[in-house]
Amino acid sequence: MATVSTMPHSLVIAGNVTRRQSSKDLRDKVVLMTGATGELGRALLPLFLAAGAQVVLSASDARSVHEHAASLDAGARGRVLPLAVDLTEPGAALALRSAALAWRGRIDGLVQAAGYNECNAFADESDELFERILRINLITPAALMKAVLPDMLARGSGVILNVCSNMGLLGYPAAPGYTASKFGLVGLSHALHQEVRSRGVRVHAVCPPGFESPLFRSVRNRPAYYDTVRPLRAETVARAVLGAYGSSRCLHVIGAVNRLSFGLHALFPELTNALIRRVIGY
Repeated sequence: MATVSTMPHSLVIAGNVTRRQSSKDLRDKVVLMTGATGELGRALLPLFLAAGAQVVLSASDARSVHEHAASLDAGARGRVLPLAVDLTEPGAALALRSAALAWRGRIDGLVQAAGYNECNAFADESDELFERILRINLITPAALMKAVLPDMLARGSGVILNVCSNMGLLGYPAAPGYTASKFGLVGLSHALHQEVRSRGVRVHAVCPPGFESPLFRSVRNRPAYYDTVRPLRAETVARAVLGAYGSSRCLHVIGAVNRLSFGLHALFPELTNALIRRVIGY
C-alpha cells in the first residue's frame, strides 16, 4: 500500500524572486507539484510561490523533499507541504490526493514535472526498463490526473500542466521508451483537454527541448547530441510552465529552435528526420 510521508517545517520564498510572473489566477490556489526535487521542480517552486500559490511538493525521496522545503527562507510559513511518496506504487495517486485535500481541502492545479530516461537502441532496451520509463512518464501521470480530476470537474475549475518534451512531438532514435511515453502524454493531454475544457478544466502539454537536468545528462552516451545541443536553463522552462497556467490552448512548444523543428517537420518530414538522425549520431 502506498504511504505518504510529511514533516513540519518552516517555509520560504527566495528573497530575489520578483512578482513579474504573478497571475491573479494563482493567488491562494492550491497546486500539487510532482518531481519537486529535480532541477525543474526547484525552479518552479519560487515562481509559483511568488504568484501566490500554496504548493504541495511531491517527490519519491523523503530526505530530499523535506530538506528542500526546510531550506527555503522563513516568510511563507504554511504555504508549502512537502510529501514523500513513490507514485509508481498502487494506490499512490489517491493517497497523495487525500493528503493534499486534508491540508487545504482542494486541489486547484496539478503540475507534473517528474520524468525518467535512459538512452538505448530499442533492440537493446530491456522490457523491464521500457516498462519502467512508461510507468514513470505516462502511467503514473495518468493515474494522478484521474485522481484529481473528479474534484476539479465538480468544482467547475482546475488546471493540469504536464511537462512533456520535444521528444513527444518528433521521433528521436536512441530514446524509444522516453519518446513513446512523451508522445503518449502529449496525446493524453490533448484528448483530456478536449473532454473537459467545456467544464472549466484546462489541460496543458508543455514541450521543452533539452534543459539542464539529470535527464539531459543521461544522453552522454550519445556524444553527437550531447556535445551539439545547448540545453535551456531550468529556470527558462519553469517560466514557460508558469506562463502556460493561464492559457486557453493545450500545446506549448518551448524554445525557438524547438518550434522551428516542429514546424519544419510538418512541411519537410524526411529532411527533419535526417537532421535529427545526424544530431543524435545515427
